[in-house]
Amino acid sequence: MEIDKNKFERWLRERFAGNLRRIREQRKLSQEKLGAECGFHRTYISQVEHAVNITLDSLQKLAKVLEVDPVELLSESEQPAKGCRCIDTPQR
Repeated sequence: MEIDKNKFERWLRERFAGNLRRIREQRKLSQEKLGAECGFHRTYISQVEHAVNITLDSLQKLAKVLEVDPVELLSESEQPAKGCRCIDTPQR
């Protein structure tokens, strides 16, 4: 059985968004400060934390500034971010 591509993409963006927000908050960085350190506007960080599409280049910049492996931003988190609208893993 195939995975619904749209549901999977949304699920992955939600996971990334939650991890980004959680790690940013753990580092006590505002969206504005993180954005400035990455060369992004604060509103872009907000959009990413609301699960908009992101390029691999942007993912890499965020990971570098947050001092995490990019994989950590996509990994399953034991602690979802506050306000995360995380959805269940898509079913096959």
